[in-house]
Amino acid sequence: MTTSDGNRELGERTELAATRIFLRPIANPFALGFVGLAVATLLVSGIELGWIGTADRKQTAVLIIAFAPAIQLVACVFGFLARDAVAATALGVQSATWLCVGLSLLLSKPSSHGHSHELALLLFVSAAAMLASANTAARTKLVPALVVALSAVRFALTGVYKLGAGAAAWQHAAAWTGVVLCGVALYAVLSLELEEVVHRTVLPTLRRNAGKRVLRAQLDEQVQEVAAEAGVRSQL
Repeated sequence: MTTSDGNRELGERTELAATRIFLRPIANPFALGFVGLAVATLLVSGIELGWIGTADRKQTAVLIIAFAPAIQLVACVFGFLARDAVAATALGVQSATWLCVGLSLLLSKPSSHGHSHELALLLFVSAAAMLASANTAARTKLVPALVVALSAVRFALTGVYKLGAGAAAWQHAAAWTGVVLCGVALYAVLSLELEEVVHRTVLPTLRRNAGKRVLRAQLDEQVQEVAAEAGVRSQL
C-alpha cells in the first residue's frame, strides 16, 4: 500500500467516525412561561379575594385555560430544546396544573365554595415538583428559582384551601401569595428579557456559579459537556 493510499484510508475512517452536532440559538423560554404564570395566578387570586364576582367565574376560567397553559407549553418545549431540564420541567408542570385549575373552575358549582379534594391532591404533587425544580435552579439562577418556589407555595396553600380546612384564612393566604407571585414573575420577565437583549445582567437575576459563568464563557466552554446530554449520549 502506498503512502497516499494509506492516508486516504485513514481519512475515510476519520470521516466515518466523526460526529456533527448542530446547535441552534434560541431565546430564554423562562420569560414567556412566567408571563403565563403571572396572568393565571392573578386571575385566580381575583376570584379568591372577591375582585371577580361569582357571575364572572366561568369567563375567568376560560381566560385561564386559553392563555396560560398554551404559552407555558411552548416555553416548556423550548426549555427542552435549550437543554434546560429545570425550565422545561417547571414550565411543563405549571402548564398542566393551570389547565386543571381552569377546568376545575369551569366545571365546579359556586355552591361548592371551590372545595375539591381531587384538585387539592394534584396541587400538592405539583407543589412538590415545583420545589424540586426550585432547589435545582437555585444552584445557578436565584430569581427563576424564587419564582418557581413561590409557585410551589401558591399551589400548596391553594391545595389546603381546596381541602376545606380553615377556608377563609387559607384562601386569603393563597390569594395574596398569588398576588406577590405575579409581581415577582413579572420582575423575572423584565430582568431575563433585558439580559437576553444586551447579553449582560441589567436588573439582578442573581445568577451564580455555572449560571454566572455562561454569560461570559467562550463557545468551546459552552459546549464542552454536550456529549453527556440527553439526545447525544446513547441512553437517557
